[in-house]
Amino acid sequence: MYYLCSFGLSNDLRPHIEESVSLIKYGSKKDPSELKKGDKNSVNVRMISGDHLETCIYVAMNAGIINKAEAQSGKAVMTGEVFREKIGWYMDGGYKKENYRIDQDTNEVFFQKIDIFQNVAKHVRVIARATDEDKLLLVEGIKQGGGVPLVSGDCIADARALKAAKVGVAMGTGC
Repeated sequence: MYYLCSFGLSNDLRPHIEESVSLIKYGSKKDPSELKKGDKNSVNVRMISGDHLETCIYVAMNAGIINKAEAQSGKAVMTGEVFREKIGWYMDGGYKKENYRIDQDTNEVFFQKIDIFQNVAKHVRVIARATDEDKLLLVEGIKQGGGVPLVSGDCIADARALKAAKVGVAMGTGC
């Protein structure tokens, strides 16, 4: 066996991304000390990605989606698997318990108890290692709870969530 090479990749965040996220969240560029979480006029920005958890935390913190305390919180940051467990898809003594079902023909999601979903959704800001189904569940749950989700996506894994959202913004050439 012969050692051939090493290489590194870098994919930096776009300049001023934190200002852009602040514009979306609060309608203006604000100093972080002025921001009031939960303001009735604020928009809940969430990041749901198939990327590794640590990568998602790094990007979300640098983009202004979460702060350091939220980055360390099991309620604000989780994997897709944990998200599904918390909203009601889990194994209990070998029996599958469900709070939701997905119609495979229409991709519609039906939650049995929307309050279970809402309890998780009000805290979650980052879901890593997410599947296309996790993205769909988040969008449909927000809609069923009375929210108006806007989804931006850049690949085929985002197609179901983009279609289900009230507003879908496809970026790049993968969708």
